[in-house]
Amino acid sequence: MMRAALALCLSSQIFFFAPANAEENSASGGSASPAPSDMIVVTTSSVDGYHVKEYRGIVRGVTVRQPTIGQSLSAGFQKLAGGKISSYVTMAEKARQTAYDLAVSKARELGANALIGVKYDSTSCDNGGQPVTEVLCYGTAVVVEKDSK
Repeated sequence: MMRAALALCLSSQIFFFAPANAEENSASGGSASPAPSDMIVVTTSSVDGYHVKEYRGIVRGVTVRQPTIGQSLSAGFQKLAGGKISSYVTMAEKARQTAYDLAVSKARELGANALIGVKYDSTSCDNGGQPVTEVLCYGTAVVVEKDSK
C-alpha cells in the first residue's frame, strides 16, 4: 500500500503535510500512513497567514525507477487489452512519493519548516528495451513565521 501525503486545501493554496520521518519511511519501504508534522509544503510561492523569515535554498529529491520483470510482464498483458497499465502507475506513484520524501528531508536538513513552490518533473528513456523513469521533486526551503495579526 502506498503512503500518501495528507493534503488540505485552504483558499487557493494546497498544503501538504509531510511525514515526520520521511527519509526513514522511504528507505524502509514502510506502509504506515504518515502523521501530519510541522513541515508545510505548498505549490505556491507564499503561504497565507505566514511570511518568509529566511530562505535556506533550493532542494530536490530525485529517483530513477525501472519496472521489475513482473511489472513488465503484467504491463505486456494489459497493453493487449488497452487502457490503464496499473503496474506502471504503481511504479510512477512510488517514484513520485520517494522524490517528494527526499525533497522534504533535504529541506529539514537545512533547518526549514516549509517548502514553497513545489513542482515535479519527470523524464523517461529507454534502457535496452526497458523504460526507465526519472522523477524530480523540487522547491525552495524556507523558514516561515505566522503573521502577527
